[in-house]
Amino acid sequence: MIKETYLAKLKETRQEYPNATFIRVNRSANKLLAPSALLLNDFTRAKRYYEHNAAFELVDYTVRFRRQIIRSNDSMAELFKISLRAKEHTIFFVCFEGMQKACHRRILMRICESEFGAKVHVEGVEIL
Repeated sequence: MIKETYLAKLKETRQEYPNATFIRVNRSANKLLAPSALLLNDFTRAKRYYEHNAAFELVDYTVRFRRQIIRSNDSMAELFKISLRAKEHTIFFVCFEGMQKACHRRILMRICESEFGAKVHVEGVEIL
């Protein structure tokens, strides 16, 4: 199963799931599974004037990020490998945003679910 957590809760989640694999999906740790610089810049600019979730929706983050990942053979290959491992192992996608803020890790989880049949457990806010 693929689950989610965020950096501020990572230590606690590791203690609760000591055998899980934790995959950071932010740009500094994993560019294959992170938003493009252009998308991130558009989002950052929008957050100057709107709260986080409104900015996420305004820049069409879900559609743009999903398109970015689906069009990348390398990103899709990585998600396929993760989805295969998740059949027998718990995997967490880790990023910065807490559960009340929209985050691209949930879009990645939904791609794993729809494209590769992975079981996912999404806890946080999703903006479709």
